[in-house]
Amino acid sequence: MKRQFILTCICLLFTFVGTQGKTTSIPTIYIDGNGVMRWSDTHREASFFGANYTTPFAHAYRALGYLGVDRKAAIDKDVYHLSRLGFNAYRIHLWDVELTDGEGNLSENNHLDLMDYLIAKLKERNIHIVITAQTNFGNGYPERNEPTGGFSYKYDKCSMHSEPEAIAAQERYLYSLVRHTNPYTGLAYKDDPSIVGFEINNEPCHSGTKEEVKSYINRMLKAIRKAGNRKPVFYNVSHNEWTVEAYYDTDIKGTTYQWYPIGLVSGQTQQGNFLPYVD
Repeated sequence: MKRQFILTCICLLFTFVGTQGKTTSIPTIYIDGNGVMRWSDTHREASFFGANYTTPFAHAYRALGYLGVDRKAAIDKDVYHLSRLGFNAYRIHLWDVELTDGEGNLSENNHLDLMDYLIAKLKERNIHIVITAQTNFGNGYPERNEPTGGFSYKYDKCSMHSEPEAIAAQERYLYSLVRHTNPYTGLAYKDDPSIVGFEINNEPCHSGTKEEVKSYINRMLKAIRKAGNRKPVFYNVSHNEWTVEAYYDTDIKGTTYQWYPIGLVSGQTQQGNFLPYVD
């Protein structure tokens, strides 16, 4: 089996690892012979600790609208506080239903603009980024879904990775997303050293055979490579345990896991110290 490295995603608290990027004066991350992530300049082990944060999308986006809050001003303040917490990492799963049309074409809209702005602000504070490209579900939770015309609304989540039209839409979307140039940084996602890697999708639900799963992942990897990406690509293994062997027969460079140690959307301010839950 090829050497693999592990990406562990813990709801709001997580650790991730990166890779070599495009040649740049900014230190990048490489993988040594033992699968350890190291900085290109010091060769010390690279480790990260950070948060999810979703203002550009879904409920967080809408909630700020309900309050009449300027979303970019909110991002400014929130990234400042993420930095004060000592975070050097950020992970988000993009809501593809808010970024695509029915064929998987990338939409140049306010959601993408806010994502670009957020990335630029994270870069200013030396916070590194992992982008999970797809959720493949609606934008409503904990409210009702809103129609957006995105391709994921046309398919059931568990058939998303086996329907030929859905697979083609995902290839089109991933190719465009990785090549997308952020107007606030002047860099394509594939070339931005602050973006250390991509995850194909968030919590995939596979319904096919191991060979079909392997074929799907290889097609996604091919689309990302065709876009010019040289960063590592991760895959989530917390679901569909019976297909995990197929994941490792592909050229993914890391595996991801999700865990909600203090629950999800409690509806109230959490009290107490939760760090022992993730010790």
